[in-house]
Amino acid sequence: MLLGLLRLYRLDAFLIFLLVYLLGVVAAGGMLSPLREFLVALLVSGVSFNFVYSFNSWADADIDAINKPHRPIPSGVVSRPQALAYSLFLLGASLAYPFILFGSSTQILLCLWIPVAGVLYSNPVYPLKKKRLLALLTIAVTVVAVASLGYISNAGVPDTRFYLLALVLFVVCIA
Repeated sequence: MLLGLLRLYRLDAFLIFLLVYLLGVVAAGGMLSPLREFLVALLVSGVSFNFVYSFNSWADADIDAINKPHRPIPSGVVSRPQALAYSLFLLGASLAYPFILFGSSTQILLCLWIPVAGVLYSNPVYPLKKKRLLALLTIAVTVVAVASLGYISNAGVPDTRFYLLALVLFVVCIA
């Protein structure tokens, strides 16, 4: 069952957000320990974005049953209640570890944006993913937030490189 739960998340998304965080670290000059930053990148991608994708899989189970019957919930590898329980566990971890790991409120808020964006994007009441412009803006802001988290974790104070990185990432996401 654990492998099924892990399959709710996609490997390509895991790697993308791991690299986006590390892009911010590299753009800042990487002043902190590379091992520490890699571990933070693993937490951001492996816990926070795992929540986003697992919650989305739970919310999209009916749609996936038609379009992607091989996914874990429609194929019966994971039940919807199991997926929701797993997502809620990841949500709790996503809301807790920023307070343990980061010292500044900016870092904490950037990290907390990820699960908030996931809930906004996939919630069954008013999902932003069904509103094209809002979905695009949510994704773009989230990508910029993750790179900014990596940058601020290493440089502390935003400078010209930071604003250039944020602008370029935002434009690339919008394009």
